[in-house]
Amino acid sequence: MTPTSVVFGAGNVGRGFLGQLLSESGYEVVFADVDAELIAAMAARGRYTIRLVDNDLHEEVIVAPVRGLLATDTEAVAEAVAAANIAATAVGVRALPFVAPVVAAGIARRAAAGNDSPLNIIICENLKDAAATFRGMVLDHLPAGLHGFMDTHIGFVDTVIGRMVPPLSPEQRAVDPTLIIVEPYKELPVDRVAWIGPVPPIVGLEACDNFPAYTARKLYIHNCGHAVLAYMGYRRGHEFGWQALEDPTIRPLFEDALAESKAGIVAAHGVDPAWLDAHIADLTRRFANRALGDTVLRLGRDPLRKLGATDRLVGAARLVERAALQPEALSWAIAAALGFDDARDPLALALQERLATDGIDATLQAISGIAPQESLAELVRIRYRLLRENDWPPPLMTWEPGSFARGTIVERKPQLIAQVIADNDYPADVLAALERFRDEIATRPMQPLTEDAPDRDDWNRALASLDGASWQATRWYFAETFFYRKLLEATGYFQPGPLHHLDPFAPQKRQQETTGLVQLAAGWGQLASLPAGERFEALLHSSLWGNRADLSNLTITQQAQSGLATRGERHLLLIDDTAPVHDLLAKGVTRVDFICDNVGLDSTFDLVLADFLLSQGWAKQVVFHLKDRPFFVSDAMVEDFEAVIGQMARHTDENLRALAGRLHDAQAAGALLLHSDPFWASFRMFYELPENLAADLAAPDLVVAKGDVNYRRLLGDKHWPHATRLEEVTAYFPTPFVTLRTLKGEIMVGLAPGQAARLRSEDPDWLIDGKRGVLQLVKQTE
Repeated sequence: MTPTSVVFGAGNVGRGFLGQLLSESGYEVVFADVDAELIAAMAARGRYTIRLVDNDLHEEVIVAPVRGLLATDTEAVAEAVAAANIAATAVGVRALPFVAPVVAAGIARRAAAGNDSPLNIIICENLKDAAATFRGMVLDHLPAGLHGFMDTHIGFVDTVIGRMVPPLSPEQRAVDPTLIIVEPYKELPVDRVAWIGPVPPIVGLEACDNFPAYTARKLYIHNCGHAVLAYMGYRRGHEFGWQALEDPTIRPLFEDALAESKAGIVAAHGVDPAWLDAHIADLTRRFANRALGDTVLRLGRDPLRKLGATDRLVGAARLVERAALQPEALSWAIAAALGFDDARDPLALALQERLATDGIDATLQAISGIAPQESLAELVRIRYRLLRENDWPPPLMTWEPGSFARGTIVERKPQLIAQVIADNDYPADVLAALERFRDEIATRPMQPLTEDAPDRDDWNRALASLDGASWQATRWYFAETFFYRKLLEATGYFQPGPLHHLDPFAPQKRQQETTGLVQLAAGWGQLASLPAGERFEALLHSSLWGNRADLSNLTITQQAQSGLATRGERHLLLIDDTAPVHDLLAKGVTRVDFICDNVGLDSTFDLVLADFLLSQGWAKQVVFHLKDRPFFVSDAMVEDFEAVIGQMARHTDENLRALAGRLHDAQAAGALLLHSDPFWASFRMFYELPENLAADLAAPDLVVAKGDVNYRRLLGDKHWPHATRLEEVTAYFPTPFVTLRTLKGEIMVGLAPGQAARLRSEDPDWLIDGKRGVLQLVKQTE
């Protein structure tokens, strides 16, 4: 005899998932639903059609035998429940109170008929503790004398539904009201603890002992991922979820958010991370299913519910916090959800009205349970403002509370003015100008340049586009670069007279150059005996770690160490492409360019590395691109490089004198060139390279981009998700390049999903304390 199943609800889950699994397992499927047209069609045909689709599949499956009962025919439905071998509900939370009485009636008939076989009812509803809730509803309609029977014979079993089933269009329904289009995914986890009797062999059904972990996986991985794609996709103007997934500015945030959720679930439920990794990989593949046509609107509608305290975004963030991690990516998604204002969703508009009336703090407290003083509230507030003011990803701004960007403007820049005053014997009018400038940073909007200089109008046009911005509420990179340009105006650097081209940072630079040569002389013996490959590695890494000595940040300068200690610091490299850089250069290339950074140890090792490349025949020409004016305190100009080569030539150490001789010879032969250009000390990003520089940088076989500021300019100084691929952000760059950077700014890409959260848990200042570095090769031509 064919076993029977009763499924309440013949919609997306009932007909689109449960019906197929039960039919394939040998059950007759009886649907109870209020849709009279659908029930009549299934009753007449005794079957219905499922269309399985993904990017590589289009298959139709006939589900049979099936029967259809109108839910209003309570006698027939109760009789079906009384005879059923298994049942399920998939009607929606609001309809459960209407289903409970007929289920109770079926249980009563079952008991009266002496049917002692267990009946398990799988509750497929989007509700926490749905099985317990529905059990209570049924109990309310069951005579007290049958409560014991229900306890021992009727199981109310929680599940989570993962199959994605988009709504059918009116046109498709008109052709075949029974048709349903679904993805091929088949997995139905159920709570083994709640199951009464043996679990039958049903296709896709998996009885789970640790069922809360499956619930968390569904809510905080599957639903969370959909929410990230919905709200970020809406910001980017996408119609479908798969478009958001393919967006290179969204995909890394999606990956980071799920990695954060994974870490929270692992900590809370003790599951194997590999289990979640496999699920995330499969889910990502399924989310890319274009054939489903899942819209951003459907995925994002009702943000009031989806921003609930235990729902997909905030609930996931809470798990992450309990795992002692910071939900950075999730807080971006929460902020984007707050900005979801699609006019087609009344609940989205209700959220916007609430935000407009109550403000973000009260709204977060009321709908998400996030108190204003919590760190999560601060994360969301900052990101919400950034998203409202800018496109995605937004630039780093000086108003961001507690950020390194803000600290450099509010604290470090006034200190630099004081240092310049202390280091130089300026006349009274310059001192007064510097004091006025310091006051401007603290209390006034950014003032335009007034001196007669060729670049004045260019800077002032850029400033005017910021519409009266203050130093403490503008784009970080512009504020930093404009600071150095204004400082040169205050010190008369471009004006005729005794201060013309007098570098205000020269005293600090000369000290750093002397220190760099002392350290090079002390370490030279380590180089002499090394084979060429190991010597290259030592010099490359010394060129990287020497970059710590950035005089625009005193704390990091104090932490700077000598080069050559590469082995002991290898673990601090977050990305290490030493081997491919070696392989590229060791075969011999025509030209290598350096986009330079600091004087001192940094530039000293750049020169030694250039000498190695030329002496070994690994490069025929090396070009150094240098600043044409003082910039970021210690940034190197042509005269700084010439000064350090001059110091080498006069040094007591014969190895350094010999090095200076080789460098002079290389310059004379045109193998070593020192170039400068106003662009390198400008407010523009590298994607704004002028034509002459873009053409020049297309010539070398490899460009070495040194330092934190050059890294920021490569990335547009934006809040890129940490899992973003550097290749995607810098696709505009005209030639292969390698970045040598110690981290001294709140920007980093190229990390594995979740790596940033782990780093922050180890060191809250990992992005800014100069301890870690990257040596990352990008081969744009491949």
